[in-house]
Amino acid sequence: MNNRTIFAAALPIIIGVIIVVAIMVFSSAAYTLDETKQAVIRQFKDPVEDPVVKNAGLHFKMPFIQEVTRFDKRTLAWDGDPDELRTLGRKQIFIDTTARWQIEEPLVFLETLTDEASAQSRLDDIIGSVVRNQIPVSRATTVLWKIAIRRGCPLWAMI
Repeated sequence: MNNRTIFAAALPIIIGVIIVVAIMVFSSAAYTLDETKQAVIRQFKDPVEDPVVKNAGLHFKMPFIQEVTRFDKRTLAWDGDPDELRTLGRKQIFIDTTARWQIEEPLVFLETLTDEASAQSRLDDIIGSVVRNQIPVSRATTVLWKIAIRRGCPLWAMI
């Protein structure tokens, strides 16, 4: 066997390896965002120059060096645990708190909370403690009145 036949036999293998490597590099460089997501691009755990991507579609990053962290753009729900508390007038009331929240600045969110689960936990601590501190110093009618005003409905509709 001469060099030409060895090269001719190895050529399909070489081309196959090149195609596989090209596919790996392209799949590592391309990423998509749907319209409900936003992303932060980081290189070696630090944000790149313009790190926040909010528009949907096909985007590119440096393969193997940069990583994409996606966050939801939609309004998210937080639902606290139901609780039974006494008001200032010594009435026992059942409280089930809920809140809506949204990630406005994904880079700040990533640096402080890292993910949605830690944000939910933080909301548990903050909103739960505010409710536990405010209900015992409020009258039941005051609590209902504030809820009725926020919902835009008459007080009698709440009772």
